[in-house]
Amino acid sequence: MSLDNKSPDHHIAYGAATEGVAAASASLGVIGRYWWNLQMQLLVATGTMRLFRAYWWLFLVAGFLLLAFVMPLGVAFVVSAFCAGAMNPKAEDNFIVPLRPQHVDIGSEEEDEFTEKEVLQDLIDEAETRHMGYLKVADRGIADLNDVELAATALGAFDGTLRACPWFIELCGDEVLDYGPAFVVIRLKRLGRYKEGDEDWLEQVMLEPRTSETLKPLRLDAERFVYENEPVETPQSDDLEHVQDAAAIHHLGYLNAIKRDVDEKEFAAAALGAFDGTVQACGLRLSDLDMHTNGVAFILAQLTRLERIDIDSVDPDWIAEVTDEAMTSSALEPIRAEAGHFAFTMEGAMRFGPTQSP
Repeated sequence: MSLDNKSPDHHIAYGAATEGVAAASASLGVIGRYWWNLQMQLLVATGTMRLFRAYWWLFLVAGFLLLAFVMPLGVAFVVSAFCAGAMNPKAEDNFIVPLRPQHVDIGSEEEDEFTEKEVLQDLIDEAETRHMGYLKVADRGIADLNDVELAATALGAFDGTLRACPWFIELCGDEVLDYGPAFVVIRLKRLGRYKEGDEDWLEQVMLEPRTSETLKPLRLDAERFVYENEPVETPQSDDLEHVQDAAAIHHLGYLNAIKRDVDEKEFAAAALGAFDGTVQACGLRLSDLDMHTNGVAFILAQLTRLERIDIDSVDPDWIAEVTDEAMTSSALEPIRAEAGHFAFTMEGAMRFGPTQSP
């Protein structure tokens, strides 16, 4: 009977046997290398390792002597030597080898770390999109949620994303479960709710969403929604051009709403906040580089459009200074966050109508 004519049970049994042989072989290699390392440690402890490091052929002599006078130990020594030889033992390591092969798929620890950061960024992006989807269909709007309640929905969305996308845990390990509070802070910053320098507030929004029984239903509701529903797809109209046009309207609206004059740096910070808030409200996913590039372009466009500068005569160094301050200055963080919250709320109202209280 040919192999193709064998029964399905035969193929299953054959595959299981093959896997068993492979597993036994791998186990033997680990045991052999473990025994080899014990022998090397014994040589180190007795002070004879320096001789074996200087004259590697002493291992051959030791093997022959053991085979000749103590057969079981000789066989164990030879087998362990073959198992260790596959791991390329080196004199500078006292010939001690790792028990299992260390597969290097990326090339270096730095690249490994960078790849893990990329995975974490993908997780944050995915959780942000799903959290936004939850907020869009929730019975209460963002304006109806206090900071701790909003933090609870963000934490629930993060937990739901990990349940819906378990490969993030497979790629980063269980440690990724501890990133929930950090994600909460990221979301509160994005939504213009972050309170710079308030340590008590920060501790409250990072701890209470996980521990409070009062917030538990809200957190679990967000988690359930995110787990059971696909991310809300961004309509085709929500491209970057639309976001820029909408952000320009919200920026001007914010400047009119605060009813005071602002200098160029405050103007730029408000523009950046309005752009960021509109991006969030539209659910448009941009990389950090795209956010930086388009944010700078939007600031420059608003300065020109509202006649704050003459683009033909302005000093490029001045533009660089203003945009850098708008993005990084802690002193401008309040106006940046306030403009972002204003733009996010206004864009949400334009798209989905004013929020309704329950």
